[in-house]
Amino acid sequence: MSLWERIDSALVVSHAPNRLDNHELRAIPVRDRQWGTAAYGVFWMGAISAAGAWIATPLTSGLGVWSGVFAMFGGMILSSIGLAVNSRAGAVYRIPYPVFCRSCFGVYGAYWPVFCRLLVTLAFAAIGVATAAQLLSVMFTCISPNWEKIPNHMGVDSILTSGDMISFLIFWLVLCLFSAVPVPRWRFFVYIKIVIYWAATLGLLGWVLHQTGGAGPILSYPASVTGSKYAWTMVQFVFYFLNQSSSYISNAADFSRYATKPRDPLVGHLITFPIANLVNTIVGFIILGSSVPLFGEAQWNPVSAWILQPWYLLGSASVFISFISGFSTFLSAIIGVQLAQYYVIARGHLDMEALFSADPGGPYYFWRGVNWRAFAAYVLGVAPNFYGFLGQMGVSVPTSVTHLQYFSCILGIGVSFIFFLAFTFLFPPKNGLPRPAKWMEPEDFIDPTDPWLCQDPSERASVQNELSGVQGVGTDGRLFTESKTLK
Repeated sequence: MSLWERIDSALVVSHAPNRLDNHELRAIPVRDRQWGTAAYGVFWMGAISAAGAWIATPLTSGLGVWSGVFAMFGGMILSSIGLAVNSRAGAVYRIPYPVFCRSCFGVYGAYWPVFCRLLVTLAFAAIGVATAAQLLSVMFTCISPNWEKIPNHMGVDSILTSGDMISFLIFWLVLCLFSAVPVPRWRFFVYIKIVIYWAATLGLLGWVLHQTGGAGPILSYPASVTGSKYAWTMVQFVFYFLNQSSSYISNAADFSRYATKPRDPLVGHLITFPIANLVNTIVGFIILGSSVPLFGEAQWNPVSAWILQPWYLLGSASVFISFISGFSTFLSAIIGVQLAQYYVIARGHLDMEALFSADPGGPYYFWRGVNWRAFAAYVLGVAPNFYGFLGQMGVSVPTSVTHLQYFSCILGIGVSFIFFLAFTFLFPPKNGLPRPAKWMEPEDFIDPTDPWLCQDPSERASVQNELSGVQGVGTDGRLFTESKTLK
């Protein structure tokens, strides 16, 4: 058996009719819909609870502390709206991001947006491991002077330190642990993370306030730019914080599908997400801002220089911003196609069985499993931002192109949204679903393969009473809607 055949056989579930179908991709079973409104609030508190979220880049770019806070909060408000809007399909139909993408990119074309999202995940996982490695090396150096020293310069000849190896092993141990625990039951680990993070953060905050004599001088840190430069710097960072959230927005279905009811994620997305980021940013500004009086101007970086030296990506504020804006260029065009498909073309209606079918006559098969309309709109959505992306990677570009790049997320969403609608209406898919005459979204959805349907009727009734109105398939094979119980 070839390597590809082994990978393919590992990915395909034995009882599934084709490689597009397995229990991880199907709608979340009713019994696993355990995340209520409070759970989503805790989820976002846990998601932002990381020292990597501390970013002093607005300050190093010339903004004052409160201008930086305002820019961050404005960007997070825009992000929260994007999260709420693009999470709807996942919250209602309980499907993950890869399956949702099939409705617009095609059952095989969906591999591209999944690949794009995977690259971002791998990049941030690598950044986290590299940062943790240097933190561990610093900690062990403080404990033992004989611990191997951290390189004081960045070079291609750098080798892995013991801290790198330890971080790598910890990363994989945590990954294996989480893989063994069903996602709906991750809340316990999120609680532990929040407690540990905020205990350490508040302890560090207390130490820097004691060392600097209070937060007054730091919070009154003035802006060093004025006029149009100040205005464009504010614009840059409002949209910078939106750009860095594009990864969350694009795959919002992944974490919204565990909701008890479709409306449960909204409070977390719209309220907890920006507020949690606001609190964490203010704390981060105080801690990082203290590096000026404590360590001198040379240490005024997004995070301390000794954390960043092995990684060029995090070697300076400008390179980090370039990376963030860069990946938003490629993810935002995916978001625009998703929104156009669900809200305008499908009007909230998805043919769930067709999403798992490789039938050439299926509505999501398009041309050989790929919807060229979505890919054409995607390329056009990336195109306006690509020159600016190259500029941020070091190519010389006009100032107007640099300014245009600040709006990469909004521009990518808008352009791909408009062109996808235009291509779909001008060149309707041959076997596509007819456009509904009205909004056709169910209040909730239960997959006919849900094991819950085979349980004792009394148990089904107790679970069903938690749902206000559902669409699913009963044990008699009939579709039911607006029903409190199954008979």
